[in-house]
Amino acid sequence: MHYALLQTLVNDPSGGQIAGGVMMIVLFLSVGVAAAGAFAFVARHVFLGRYERMFWSALLVVIAAFYLGFAAWYQADAVAWRTELAAITVFAFVAVIGASSAPVLALGYLFHGVWDIAHSLYGVIILGFPASEIPLGYGMFCLGFDVATAAYLFWWPKDWNTAGQFNPIFWAKRRR
Repeated sequence: MHYALLQTLVNDPSGGQIAGGVMMIVLFLSVGVAAAGAFAFVARHVFLGRYERMFWSALLVVIAAFYLGFAAWYQADAVAWRTELAAITVFAFVAVIGASSAPVLALGYLFHGVWDIAHSLYGVIILGFPASEIPLGYGMFCLGFDVATAAYLFWWPKDWNTAGQFNPIFWAKRRR
């Protein structure tokens, strides 16, 4: 990949690139929002009480760590690895604090969305720091996922102060 999706659209795109780029943005954003909805549904039913809070905190670190996979796949140089590791460290710190505060956790997801957009807009140099390449459209997918997840964490009522309970087969209700 020579240019990130948004970088191509900002830097003098052809008519076909505009049409295809807009289609890809809408498609990947929509899939990201749908995935966040599915995650929220499952998390709400499988991870009850405090366990849901821990799930969302752990997931923030996991999705940030995907960038290490991209650094390996695209054979990023050592400086890009350090940039990605620094970002993951920041997201892990936010996740630890967010484990006891839904608004902080939601802000962590919003900041992760900004990180995704930075990759899509700037490519492998983000504000002067080398970064890893990402697959085309991944930044848009993540942005949709991160914004929808942040909205859920900000506004959907949660009962995170009750004892945690793991309910992996929530659909199997007892019938008498």
